[in-house]
Amino acid sequence: MKRAIVLMYHIVDKPRDASEEKYCCSVKNFEQQMQYLRQSEYSPVSLDSYTSSLRNNSPLPDNPIIITFDDGFEDFYHNAVPSALKYDIPLTLFMVAKGIGGTNKWMHQRGKPKRNLLNQNELLACAKAGVTIGSHTLSHPRLTEVDDELANNEIKLSKMQLEDILEQEVKHFAYPYGLYDPEHLKIVEEAGYES
Repeated sequence: MKRAIVLMYHIVDKPRDASEEKYCCSVKNFEQQMQYLRQSEYSPVSLDSYTSSLRNNSPLPDNPIIITFDDGFEDFYHNAVPSALKYDIPLTLFMVAKGIGGTNKWMHQRGKPKRNLLNQNELLACAKAGVTIGSHTLSHPRLTEVDDELANNEIKLSKMQLEDILEQEVKHFAYPYGLYDPEHLKIVEEAGYES
């Protein structure tokens, strides 16, 4: 099996306060990083291509690298997608399904600045531009802190909601905060996600 490096981003914008610094990459730095990846020994691949290669045991380019974004902040559409398209870098966005057209409530409730998330038209434009859209639950809970029924709904219903909007299959799931229990792995598999 060929391994890939995964770079995970959240926000391509200036931090609004010190609490956001670890989540933010400036527009200039993101552009430079995409340029570097295109000119380096790395081979940017989509998450769809990578999982398809694993499933079919087909070859991948040397040094595959996957670029992902969590949450679905509106700056993704305005700042990340244009740079990635410029350098022909595939992107994957893990969208908080109930956040479409809303804000980052889960962060704002903990004292972080309020930011807008993608609206439906922006999300559809991202998909049309070739961005792979995955799920990041309905509302971004810590799955390890909720009961199994709520976790089940967060994982399965987010897939259904995104598929209704996008009119295409949602194949990938990212665990909020990177937290999960063995039961959550089963739910993700039952829901029909590939990764």
